[in-house]
Amino acid sequence: MYPTEAKWISHDPTFIYPLQESFSNTSSHFHPNDSFLTRVAVCASCLKLLTRCHSPKVDKVPIEIQEVPILIVSIYLLCI
Repeated sequence: MYPTEAKWISHDPTFIYPLQESFSNTSSHFHPNDSFLTRVAVCASCLKLLTRCHSPKVDKVPIEIQEVPILIVSIYLLCI
């Protein structure tokens, strides 16, 4: 989401925003000119409940894939 496309809504600390459901390490982005952190950025579709889209739930990367050295993967891609 580009900063110019962000919509600002009142922050509700009890509500789990769609992006936080899928990516639990993601924190809310508060309005930069708001010293009390009362407004949080959302996309235009999240403003309305009917148009709100939930991000896909992403599984953790299996350890077997994490252990593959990056060099081997890049060599393989160059050979294709």
